[in-house]
Amino acid sequence: IGLANYILGDYANASKYFADAIQLFRKLNDRENESDILNGYAIIYRRLGDNERALKYAQDALRIKREINDEAGIANALKLIGNIYLSMPKVKEAREYYFQAKEIAEKIGNKKMFSGILCNIGICYKMEEKYDEALVYFHDALQIVKDIDNNEYNVILLFENIGDVLVNTGKYF
Repeated sequence: IGLANYILGDYANASKYFADAIQLFRKLNDRENESDILNGYAIIYRRLGDNERALKYAQDALRIKREINDEAGIANALKLIGNIYLSMPKVKEAREYYFQAKEIAEKIGNKKMFSGILCNIGICYKMEEKYDEALVYFHDALQIVKDIDNNEYNVILLFENIGDVLVNTGKYF
Protein backbone atom coordinates (compact mmCIF):
# COMPACT_ATOMS: atom_id res chain seq x y z
CA ILE A 1 0.00 0.00 0.00
CA GLY A 2 2.93 2.32 0.73
CA LEU A 3 4.33 1.75 -2.75
CA ALA A 4 0.92 2.41 -4.34
CA ASN A 5 0.65 5.69 -2.45
CA TYR A 6 4.17 6.60 -3.50
CA ILE A 7 3.36 5.95 -7.17
CA LEU A 8 0.26 8.13 -6.83
CA GLY A 9 2.39 10.92 -5.34
CA ASP A 10 0.74 10.68 -1.91
CA TYR A 11 4.02 10.80 -0.01
CA ALA A 12 2.43 11.40 3.40
CA ASN A 13 0.42 8.17 3.24
CA ALA A 14 3.31 6.31 1.62
CA SER A 15 5.50 7.39 4.52
CA LYS A 16 2.92 6.17 7.05
CA TYR A 17 2.72 2.73 5.44
CA PHE A 18 6.50 2.58 5.07
CA ALA A 19 6.79 3.27 8.82
CA ASP A 20 4.47 0.35 9.58
CA ALA A 21 6.35 -1.92 7.16
CA ILE A 22 9.79 -1.04 8.48
CA GLN A 23 8.72 -1.86 12.04
CA LEU A 24 7.43 -5.24 10.88
CA PHE A 25 10.58 -6.00 8.90
CA ARG A 26 12.72 -5.08 11.90
CA LYS A 27 10.70 -7.43 14.12
CA LEU A 28 11.19 -10.18 11.56
CA ASN A 29 14.88 -9.29 11.20
CA ASP A 30 14.26 -8.97 7.47
CA ARG A 31 17.22 -6.74 6.63
CA GLU A 32 16.74 -6.84 2.87
CA ASN A 33 13.20 -5.48 2.96
CA GLU A 34 14.12 -3.03 5.72
CA SER A 35 16.80 -1.57 3.49
CA ASP A 36 14.35 -1.42 0.56
CA ILE A 37 11.97 0.64 2.70
CA LEU A 38 14.86 2.93 3.68
CA ASN A 39 15.56 3.43 -0.03
CA GLY A 40 11.87 4.24 -0.47
CA TYR A 41 12.10 6.89 2.24
CA ALA A 42 15.19 8.31 0.53
CA ILE A 43 13.32 8.61 -2.76
CA ILE A 44 10.35 10.29 -1.07
CA TYR A 45 12.50 12.87 0.71
CA ARG A 46 14.48 13.53 -2.47
CA ARG A 47 11.22 14.20 -4.30
CA LEU A 48 10.18 16.54 -1.49
CA GLY A 49 13.48 18.39 -1.80
CA ASP A 50 14.83 17.31 1.60
CA ASN A 51 18.10 15.97 0.22
CA GLU A 52 19.91 15.80 3.56
CA ARG A 53 17.21 13.54 4.98
CA ALA A 54 17.13 11.54 1.74
CA LEU A 55 20.88 11.06 1.97
CA LYS A 56 20.64 9.76 5.53
CA TYR A 57 18.06 7.12 4.58
CA ALA A 58 19.98 6.09 1.46
CA GLN A 59 23.22 5.75 3.44
CA ASP A 60 21.42 3.63 6.05
CA ALA A 61 20.07 1.41 3.27
CA LEU A 62 23.56 1.12 1.76
CA ARG A 63 25.02 0.11 5.12
CA ILE A 64 22.46 -2.72 5.43
CA LYS A 65 22.94 -3.83 1.81
CA ARG A 66 26.66 -4.13 2.54
CA GLU A 67 26.01 -6.04 5.79
CA ILE A 68 23.87 -8.62 3.98
CA ASN A 69 26.22 -8.66 0.96
CA ASP A 70 23.48 -7.80 -1.56
CA GLU A 71 25.58 -6.74 -4.56
CA ALA A 72 22.66 -5.54 -6.71
CA GLY A 73 21.22 -3.73 -3.70
CA ILE A 74 24.58 -2.08 -3.00
CA ALA A 75 24.81 -0.86 -6.60
CA ASN A 76 21.25 0.42 -6.47
CA ALA A 77 21.84 2.25 -3.19
CA LEU A 78 25.06 3.79 -4.52
CA LYS A 79 23.16 4.94 -7.62
CA LEU A 80 20.44 6.43 -5.43
CA ILE A 81 23.02 8.32 -3.36
CA GLY A 82 24.49 9.58 -6.63
CA ASN A 83 21.02 10.75 -7.70
CA ILE A 84 20.58 12.62 -4.43
CA TYR A 85 23.93 14.34 -4.78
CA LEU A 86 23.07 15.23 -8.38
CA SER A 87 19.87 16.88 -7.10
CA MET A 88 21.84 19.05 -4.69
CA PRO A 89 23.74 19.61 -7.23
CA LYS A 90 27.01 18.13 -6.06
CA VAL A 91 28.14 16.67 -9.35
CA LYS A 92 31.58 15.46 -8.28
CA GLU A 93 30.14 13.49 -5.35
CA ALA A 94 27.36 12.11 -7.55
CA ARG A 95 29.86 10.89 -10.13
CA GLU A 96 31.98 9.20 -7.45
CA TYR A 97 28.97 7.17 -6.28
CA TYR A 98 27.96 6.39 -9.86
CA PHE A 99 31.43 5.02 -10.61
CA GLN A 100 31.21 2.72 -7.58
CA ALA A 101 27.76 1.55 -8.68
CA LYS A 102 29.01 1.07 -12.26
CA GLU A 103 31.76 -1.30 -11.14
CA ILE A 104 29.30 -3.49 -9.26
CA ALA A 105 26.63 -3.46 -11.99
CA GLU A 106 29.25 -4.50 -14.52
CA LYS A 107 30.62 -7.21 -12.21
CA ILE A 108 27.20 -8.77 -11.61
CA GLY A 109 26.21 -8.44 -15.27
CA ASN A 110 23.17 -6.22 -14.73
CA LYS A 111 23.19 -4.50 -18.12
CA LYS A 112 20.01 -2.51 -17.54
CA MET A 113 21.38 -0.99 -14.34
CA PHE A 114 24.79 -0.54 -15.97
CA SER A 115 23.34 1.43 -18.89
CA GLY A 116 21.36 3.67 -16.52
CA ILE A 117 24.48 4.41 -14.51
CA LEU A 118 26.43 5.20 -17.69
CA CYS A 119 23.70 7.69 -18.59
CA ASN A 120 23.94 9.27 -15.13
CA ILE A 121 27.72 9.61 -15.44
CA GLY A 122 27.16 11.23 -18.82
CA ILE A 123 24.75 13.70 -17.19
CA CYS A 124 27.41 14.57 -14.63
CA TYR A 125 29.91 15.32 -17.37
CA LYS A 126 27.30 17.29 -19.30
CA MET A 127 26.58 19.42 -16.23
CA GLU A 128 30.31 20.09 -15.92
CA GLU A 129 30.43 21.00 -19.62
CA LYS A 130 32.82 18.11 -20.31
CA TYR A 131 30.91 17.30 -23.45
CA ASP A 132 33.31 14.83 -25.09
CA GLU A 133 33.26 12.63 -21.97
CA ALA A 134 29.48 12.96 -21.73
CA LEU A 135 29.03 11.78 -25.31
CA VAL A 136 31.14 8.68 -24.70
CA TYR A 137 28.93 7.64 -21.77
CA PHE A 138 25.67 8.47 -23.57
CA HIS A 139 26.69 6.50 -26.66
CA ASP A 140 27.85 3.52 -24.58
CA ALA A 141 24.57 3.53 -22.65
CA LEU A 142 22.57 3.83 -25.88
CA GLN A 143 24.31 0.82 -27.41
CA ILE A 144 23.54 -1.29 -24.34
CA VAL A 145 19.89 -0.17 -24.26
CA LYS A 146 19.52 -1.05 -27.93
CA ASP A 147 21.14 -4.45 -27.32
CA ILE A 148 19.07 -5.46 -24.29
CA ASP A 149 15.53 -4.22 -24.78
CA ASN A 150 15.44 -1.08 -26.93
CA ASN A 151 13.21 0.58 -24.31
CA GLU A 152 11.75 3.61 -26.09
CA TYR A 153 11.82 5.86 -23.02
CA ASN A 154 15.50 5.15 -22.37
CA VAL A 155 16.41 5.58 -26.04
CA ILE A 156 14.59 8.93 -26.13
CA LEU A 157 16.27 10.05 -22.89
CA LEU A 158 19.69 9.21 -24.30
CA PHE A 159 18.96 10.91 -27.64
CA GLU A 160 17.80 13.97 -25.72
CA ASN A 161 21.04 14.09 -23.76
CA ILE A 162 23.12 13.52 -26.87
CA GLY A 163 21.17 16.30 -28.58
CA ASP A 164 21.76 18.68 -25.67
CA VAL A 165 25.49 18.04 -25.89
CA LEU A 166 25.56 18.54 -29.65
CA VAL A 167 23.61 21.80 -29.36
CA ASN A 168 25.87 23.04 -26.57
CA THR A 169 28.95 22.28 -28.64
CA GLY A 170 27.52 23.57 -31.92
CA LYS A 171 28.02 20.15 -33.55
CA TYR A 172 24.46 19.60 -34.66
CA PHE A 173 25.00 19.84 -38.42
